[in-house]
Amino acid sequence: MSTTEIKPDARDALTVSYETGGVRVRRAVIPWCTEAVLAEARLSGQANDILATDFTLEIEGRGDISAHQITPVEGGVSLAHFRFQPNFGQNMSLTVKFRGKALHARATVVPYLTREAFLAQLNVFLPTVSAQLHGETVACRGYVASQSKNLVATCALVSEAGLAPVRELDLETRLMVSEEILIDRWPIKLSNHQASGTRALVTTVLDGVPRRTGHWSVGWHSLDHTLSQNSLMAYGLPAFIRSLRMSPVRYFHQSASGIYSALESPVKLKKNEMLGPVFSIQSNLPGIAAQLPVIIEAIPKTGEPFTLKETTITITDGVNLLAPGMLGSDEVAQILGFRLMYRKQVLQACSSDPQPSVRISSEGGFDAPVGLGWNSESENQLLMLMQTLTSRTQTGS
Repeated sequence: MSTTEIKPDARDALTVSYETGGVRVRRAVIPWCTEAVLAEARLSGQANDILATDFTLEIEGRGDISAHQITPVEGGVSLAHFRFQPNFGQNMSLTVKFRGKALHARATVVPYLTREAFLAQLNVFLPTVSAQLHGETVACRGYVASQSKNLVATCALVSEAGLAPVRELDLETRLMVSEEILIDRWPIKLSNHQASGTRALVTTVLDGVPRRTGHWSVGWHSLDHTLSQNSLMAYGLPAFIRSLRMSPVRYFHQSASGIYSALESPVKLKKNEMLGPVFSIQSNLPGIAAQLPVIIEAIPKTGEPFTLKETTITITDGVNLLAPGMLGSDEVAQILGFRLMYRKQVLQACSSDPQPSVRISSEGGFDAPVGLGWNSESENQLLMLMQTLTSRTQTGS
């Protein structure tokens, strides 16, 4: 509090905030929608008979205002509080004084932000559109129109000036056809906790999206200003089915002692050993998220195929592994192989015999797998599945 100890810079001693919409934001800026500016001067030292009116804040061009409160904090430090109206349209230069003498050599300059300047520094990070499928929400750039009930738009809003002014921007998520025709719009609302910070994750459920194929655009907008925009494609189910590709089948093998391994081809099983196929399926549509109801069947040497597993698998343009489980050596000895079915269509078939005399074709006979080769992603997922099997066995034991 001694005027003989003038500090060289006020940046560490003067904290500036602004209020808008009932939210206080601790940032040294003045957006166009500011309702009041608050300043806290950090004061150290001991003195008797000190009053709040002993401290003033000089606002360049407007004169001095007195502190309305002095608050003691720890370590002999006090805070002098000031509250005043902003100078709209211009920066503000602030200097803290004690009994008329400046406590700092340089004034603190607080910049004024117009609506356009605020929008220019407002950033959208990781704008993502996801499809709501049955029981799952999957990020995508394409989806099957008949399968997705809603779309979900998510992004991170970042503003170093604080996010409270976003409430004044009429920020919204828009669904458009080919970035030209507006279909619908959904307002983006921030909580007080989000508005008082500089970063916030916002999510909008785009309900009622038309279930037709075509090119769509999901964007984040403020009136005539576009912050970010994502394009995505809605496909028909037949196009999705045609896009499916299969990798060569791998096999899970369990030894009589309970040790698991992944094999490129089946082996002759000994007593108490087990074997099961691992199918790898994916789509060549970029960024697709869709679901496929499938049945995995075992083909016996005599009689009709029987179901090992019936499920709905989520398909992306990445690797999607599907394992129905394993059969014992006695059961494997009674079958020719396995096949993956979609409705009445055979997607892939494989042998359970190390040296099959025939190959399974699309009609149910044996045929060589056609499609994609295995890659590092396939191997990593296969390893994760095998680790899951191992952990289940250990838990059961």
